[in-house]
Amino acid sequence: MADPHASTPRSELTRRRIRAAWLFLAPMLVVLALVAGWPLVRTVWFSLTDANLGEARAPRFVGVANYLHYGPRREDWDPRLRGYFVFYEPTHAALVYRPQSGTFYDLDSERPVEDYDPAAVRPYEQDGVLIVPPPPGSEADEEAPDAGAAGGSGREAPAGPAPPPVAQPPVPPPDPAVQSGRDQPGADRSDLGRDTANQPQPGAAPPEADQPEPMPPDEAEAGAGPALAYLPYAGEIDTARAFQWQGVLADAAWWQSVWNTLVFAFGSVAAELVLGMVIALILNAHLPGRGLLRAAVLIPWAIPTIVSARLWGWMLNDQFGVVNDVLLWLGVISERLAWTADPALALPAVIAVDVWKTTPFMALLLLAALQLLPDELYEAGRVDGVHPVVMFFSVTLPLIWPAMMVAVIFRLLDALRVFDLIYVLTPGSLDTMSMSVYAREQLIQFQDVGYGSAAATLLFAVVAVLTAVTIVAGRVRFGEER
Repeated sequence: MADPHASTPRSELTRRRIRAAWLFLAPMLVVLALVAGWPLVRTVWFSLTDANLGEARAPRFVGVANYLHYGPRREDWDPRLRGYFVFYEPTHAALVYRPQSGTFYDLDSERPVEDYDPAAVRPYEQDGVLIVPPPPGSEADEEAPDAGAAGGSGREAPAGPAPPPVAQPPVPPPDPAVQSGRDQPGADRSDLGRDTANQPQPGAAPPEADQPEPMPPDEAEAGAGPALAYLPYAGEIDTARAFQWQGVLADAAWWQSVWNTLVFAFGSVAAELVLGMVIALILNAHLPGRGLLRAAVLIPWAIPTIVSARLWGWMLNDQFGVVNDVLLWLGVISERLAWTADPALALPAVIAVDVWKTTPFMALLLLAALQLLPDELYEAGRVDGVHPVVMFFSVTLPLIWPAMMVAVIFRLLDALRVFDLIYVLTPGSLDTMSMSVYAREQLIQFQDVGYGSAAATLLFAVVAVLTAVTIVAGRVRFGEER
């Protein structure tokens, strides 16, 4: 009968070794938490704010609005208006939305839109001047003795039935610069929609010269006639016309960058795994000059990514690139191709450059795993007459599987966060934009720290999820004793 206490000294020794290992790892874990954990926490926090490098103010907490929300564009916030500027397309009106009260205000009249009664607020023409009466119950209406008086000047309205309302002329489309909150952050929109130079003032006599003649209804509908001071609203504002889904998750460019990143990552890693395995098997064979060949294979990996990207940019140039010259000489292509400018060729070209650079890294890791395999297994296979292909899939691949999956995970982590290769080889191209390039564009180019931090946080989440899926699918077991 075995002694139950026989394994006690060994177990105690194992526990001591584990404690010693944790003591040695503790300083590194602390440094890792400070170097990697703290920036990650700060990034997540900034993704919940509206921090912007272009505005000298403290960031406000906005929750998950940077990720996804339904409402006015956050770029259109104007502190002087104390709300969001909204251009209401159906009436071509300049409004401001104040979230505290959930009310739309008309910038021309400084009144809530809900105060206007479309049945009572009807513009009419008097003495050649277009008059827009104030809403019933307003201060201007109380001061005016007659609802038909022009601006409450005290003149009596002409006898007879009220003139028919003048048809509203179509208003030209707005200036894109006015609508773009990102192009002109913090622009003063308090005078938008007003025509202060030509708008008739209450109580003022109509000008003598250049007075427009009353327009018939059919001509007014055709686009002639004086402009309205403001446009009455038929009921409440249709929020579907004023609001929209916004945030990183509602941005088509973000999903395009996610797709580009996934295609780049899985395409490049798969090609590097196959080519790296072939190179590793060749380097593992007993060949003359094997040491020199191993050193030569590592040259592409040793070149910095920026340098290799610039080098391949010149080689892939459609006018004087050597790649087009070689392919034309071989008869593979009939005309020069714009490898980095053609939307159909840009992403494959970037993948090819990445495969050229990082295949040596994969080959080096696989070669290290192959050299740990005992030669007796292959000698026994040769004696038994086993085909080399069968030996590879039956013996070699199962034995190097853990090391191969570690190499795949390392390369997948690196490929999912790719930035420098794409940024240098195809700058500003949506066809090759990765998640890292998208986050950089929001942070640096648009100076939107909150929005860019949300994109960076989503990038971290995507990388973490795909890494976990790869570990589970690859049946990788860490810490197993063999």
